[in-house]
Amino acid sequence: MRDGVGIINNQEFGIIYHRDIDERSVLKVNCNNIVTPLDQADIYFRILSKTLENEDTIMAPLCGYIYPLKNYNSIEKIHYSSLYTSTTKMDLTSLPSDVHVDSIPKGTYMCIAFKWSVTEYYKYFCKLKKAYDLLGLSKENNVYEVSVPNNYAASNDKDFITELQIKID
Repeated sequence: MRDGVGIINNQEFGIIYHRDIDERSVLKVNCNNIVTPLDQADIYFRILSKTLENEDTIMAPLCGYIYPLKNYNSIEKIHYSSLYTSTTKMDLTSLPSDVHVDSIPKGTYMCIAFKWSVTEYYKYFCKLKKAYDLLGLSKENNVYEVSVPNNYAASNDKDFITELQIKID
């Protein structure tokens, strides 16, 4: 297995691929403010982390983001609708009003993986969107962004592997 805690299944960075993904149980918080890939979303992940801590469980080492699939003319125009982390505990009882347990559906996803970079993010999004559009599928869809640390060195806090996913079946 390569870096990225298995999310990229040894895929070459920057290449479109399809993969089957099981249903994912997630703890999700909706974004009340505009949050883009350029912003620090730490406050939302602190909410998720604190919620899981209160439930005597821990947060997965991934950051998940959801945004509507649209034609964006820049990275600044991408606005996350919600952020999430995986959870195996479904019977959470003390959830804040803006946090809820949800799932991301099982299916075949068109994906692209890359080492997270401000300068490269938009290019990879456009490449994935173009490939999706060529399939002629529904324009109503979401993009799921999953980022995991590439390593756990404190000096490399912005070193993430990211996979963008769009459900195609």
